[in-house]
Amino acid sequence: MTSNTEHVEIVESYVFLKYVIVTTIVVGAQLACRHVAALLRKQLTYIDAICVGAGPIGVTTAYILAMNPHIRRVYLIEENQRRDTIGRQHPVCFDEKSVIFLEEHKLDPSAMRGKWMGRWHTCIIGHYIEYVLERISNHGEKVEVMFGCKFTKQLQDKLVSGIGLTVVVVCDGALGSSCRMLGLPGEYTQEHCNAYGAVATINRPTQINDPQLETRIHNLAVNLSTFGDAFEFTRPVRFHLKLFGTLRNRYISIACPKSDSISIKLLRTTQNIHIMRSLFREIYNTYREIKEPPLNPKNSLRFLKCSRTLSDIRLFFRRDTVAFCRQSQLAVVLEGEASRYYNFNTGMDINLGIRGLESLPLLIETLAGTTSSAGIILALHQKAKHSQLINREFINKGIANTMLRMPPM
Repeated sequence: MTSNTEHVEIVESYVFLKYVIVTTIVVGAQLACRHVAALLRKQLTYIDAICVGAGPIGVTTAYILAMNPHIRRVYLIEENQRRDTIGRQHPVCFDEKSVIFLEEHKLDPSAMRGKWMGRWHTCIIGHYIEYVLERISNHGEKVEVMFGCKFTKQLQDKLVSGIGLTVVVVCDGALGSSCRMLGLPGEYTQEHCNAYGAVATINRPTQINDPQLETRIHNLAVNLSTFGDAFEFTRPVRFHLKLFGTLRNRYISIACPKSDSISIKLLRTTQNIHIMRSLFREIYNTYREIKEPPLNPKNSLRFLKCSRTLSDIRLFFRRDTVAFCRQSQLAVVLEGEASRYYNFNTGMDINLGIRGLESLPLLIETLAGTTSSAGIILALHQKAKHSQLINREFINKGIANTMLRMPPM
């Protein structure tokens, strides 16, 4: 009897031990699966980013991506060498909205060796690129900057990890070829901005390359009767004038609303380059800085280059600015002049690119919060809608804002 009791106890102990072992294995497996799933989800919420082009919009994009906690790795790819990239000497002007955007992302315009005009800031474009590159370097190994490197399909395949989503932001300008390689159409659509304009540049290599404060004159009445027999009985044309740049590279832009007046028609169709040259020389001599040397008919042939006629001011933009490849988990976004640009120099074209970047942080946050293709496509669709809104606002108000509105004091 005792032997049977002991046998039963042994069997029960064995069954209990077996139950404990099996339970431990099952629970351990469940915990391991959950841990692996959590690690996988964490990997999937991290995004790799490739930024093509290290112009002002490209370096700003790379910097914003480097600051984002959802970005695991940033590759900044530039076909030109670093010295050529930071050696660009023409001036740019950040308007108040762009200055606020830069300050919100801890970029200090005062550190860019420029000048303030109220709440606007002007500086040399190379100085801005150099400053942002220095800030990017503070992020260490998270950002890899590749100068003298062309973005190719082979390089893309090498950089795409295959784990999680990769975002390619194309900022290689209007002449770049990356968007075609990534499957986006290369053609631009164009729309009139309801204004005519002409530009001139004065290049004097011996002068210092120091940004000057802008000069703006509104409703400037220009009498064209002295410019030839065709203009003898025409009425004065009223232009909006902007004189900006450095002492070495001076820029003059004139614009006027669309009009069917005889004077405007003549300026739009004239084949005589001397008419526009004389017009810009007269404007420059009237509104130049005291320290600037005047232009005369002889030296203007050497230093002054200008538009031949008064032309339509147009915005050029790509209708398709986003794309998504399910197979490779690759999202593509166009920014800067790869997305839109206009054919008129106001010194403020960088602001159009900054407007596009305003929706980039939200895009990254949304992409990090979804792993479904539908969610990714929806996020890209919202980014495309923002791009279309920027285009429409510029067509309606862009020239007025860049030529008419004075810097807020």
